[in-house]
Amino acid sequence: MHDVIRDMVLWIACKIEKEKENFLVHAGLGLTEAPEIQNWRNVRRMSLMKNKIENLSETPTCPHLLSLFLSDNSLKMIAGDFFQFMPSLRVFNMSNNHLLWKLPSGISTLVSLEHLDLSGTAITHLPIELQKLVNLKCLNLEYMYNLNQFPRLVMSAFSKLQELIGMKHLMALTITLKSWEALQELLISQELQRCTQSLFLRCFNDSKSLDIFCLACLHNLNKLYVAGCNHLEDFQMTVQRSSVNQLAHGFHNLHTVKVGFCFKLKDLTWLVFAPSLKSIVALAFPNLKEIRVEGCPKLFKLPLDSNSAKGCKVVIKGEENWWKKLQWEDQDTQDAFLSCFKPAVNQRSCDPFIVKLTHRLKFAATGASSLQRRHRVSFFK
Repeated sequence: MHDVIRDMVLWIACKIEKEKENFLVHAGLGLTEAPEIQNWRNVRRMSLMKNKIENLSETPTCPHLLSLFLSDNSLKMIAGDFFQFMPSLRVFNMSNNHLLWKLPSGISTLVSLEHLDLSGTAITHLPIELQKLVNLKCLNLEYMYNLNQFPRLVMSAFSKLQELIGMKHLMALTITLKSWEALQELLISQELQRCTQSLFLRCFNDSKSLDIFCLACLHNLNKLYVAGCNHLEDFQMTVQRSSVNQLAHGFHNLHTVKVGFCFKLKDLTWLVFAPSLKSIVALAFPNLKEIRVEGCPKLFKLPLDSNSAKGCKVVIKGEENWWKKLQWEDQDTQDAFLSCFKPAVNQRSCDPFIVKLTHRLKFAATGASSLQRRHRVSFFK
């Protein structure tokens, strides 16, 4: 081997070996304790995810650590000074630690942190020290069903999201809310309006209706989940004629909507203002007679699958170009619905005033299975 080539190979080998020292990966090994903290000092990226670690009681020194993944463990406790010597940490993921009830205030020392994922934890409140994470860009609070209490910056009963408002650099927020009051706090902050991308409304049991127009200010919202709202019957759209355009543009980025365990819900009229909707989850609609789609070029999937095809007599109306681009579960399902399609005649009103839309699309049936009794569903911009 030529000397130059040999030296190059040795240099590459040494570099790879040195890079290995910068990574500490013990994922899915069934660990009940974290590795010895002496081994953390020179690590730049660490993954201890999918283990059974319960406690982090020591104080490691990790001046070069950039990312730390502790997701899917059995964490119950994190020492207050655990984060004290991690000045470079940018990504911290501790999602799906279902036994973790408290986030230590010492997290405020993570001055370089940009991404924080607390989703799926049992944390009951967020420490006020989160405001010190001035570089935070992404905060994930999804599926935090116990998140009921927030530190009060003022002696006021309505202050529930103020500890997030101080994060001016926050770019992406995903959050689960369980009350109308908490939602209002989200909506009065322009900073939170701007960065909210995913919103989960769960167990809204204090009202029979929800004014969907209030969410139109969340221009970057792309995912909306509504679940466990036992008393919710409809989504109201209380807007003036002059505000219809604002409503239409408000949901321009919304592409995923999931509704579950809302047994009294009988009105989904507002979906006509979601032009970027990509799919509708397949459900059993035994009495459905007609589906009409118009002006929804990004809707590539219908709530129809192989089970829906059995004995199906539904009529599907829409534009031919849209029909040709539809995605199906398989070829057999596509063939089963081929004869159901009929080209729609454009009959849209020049003034799609919301009262007309509500009147046309209002679900007539009531009761727990009202959505399944729907005879016709229309989606048009």
